[in-house]
Amino acid sequence: MLLVTRDRGLYLKISKSRKDGLLLPDDDEVKNLVLILERCNIKHINPVPNVNTRCTICNGTLKKLDKTMTSYPIPEKVYESISTIYKCSKCSKVYWEGIHVENINKFIDKINKLLMQ
Repeated sequence: MLLVTRDRGLYLKISKSRKDGLLLPDDDEVKNLVLILERCNIKHINPVPNVNTRCTICNGTLKKLDKTMTSYPIPEKVYESISTIYKCSKCSKVYWEGIHVENINKFIDKINKLLMQ
């Protein structure tokens, strides 16, 4: 287990007790995230959605479907702009790729570039 903190006093206590700790040295959340990932030996983050993407409601796996395969009401403007939907295998919640997915993947790209430095 790794204790991640910005609290220098707590970090020193952890270090003295020979526990695994990581002191975050910066207010920059991106730099801190990269530091944590490096410490955990994570060298790459996959874009979303991917095989590990889960339902936000029940944590079920998502199945990729053609948008015509659902009776779930998707807003017309959205329906016209997508080709794929994702349906939860447990609770049947339907997801599609919106601008938020694009923004998440831009952030993931930024993190991956920093991890390669």
